[in-house]
Amino acid sequence: MKIFIYGFKPFKQYKENVTQKILKHINQNKHIKVKIFDVLFDKNMFITEIENFNPDIILGFGQYPRGKKIRIERTAKNIMAHSKKDIAEKINSELPSKIYSTLKFKPDNLSRVTYNAGTYVCNFSMFVNISHTTNSSTKYAFFHIPASFDVKTGVNWVNNILKNQISKT
Repeated sequence: MKIFIYGFKPFKQYKENVTQKILKHINQNKHIKVKIFDVLFDKNMFITEIENFNPDIILGFGQYPRGKKIRIERTAKNIMAHSKKDIAEKINSELPSKIYSTLKFKPDNLSRVTYNAGTYVCNFSMFVNISHTTNSSTKYAFFHIPASFDVKTGVNWVNNILKNQISKT
């Protein structure tokens, strides 16, 4: 089983991104690849990594500015906007208005399920990655980590997800 995990570099007013801080502690090997992306609306940067690694599972992580719990995102919307002031535009006019994660996680005491990944690059990455892998056996899930989340707790949480996914094979 091959698992591709990605997070993001700092963006806008943030000097750090909690996903980058957490994912740098995840051990990579021939079965697990971690990538930290720039915060860009660039389909090709995601698709290139997927096609080069050919994962069975993709786990995306983005920073969420508020909240205390990790958000297990279930829905990606076919819209994108650079800010709340911008008029949102479609990511792909040929696809439905929303699509759903193909890998379901149950919430625990540190997480909750949500159905709104926003309109920024996290949602964009979800939509691009789910739509790109629709006709394959690749499973996809996305998680928003609160910006103030404890890094050590986050590392343990991600490692538990990996251990559970690997044990299912």
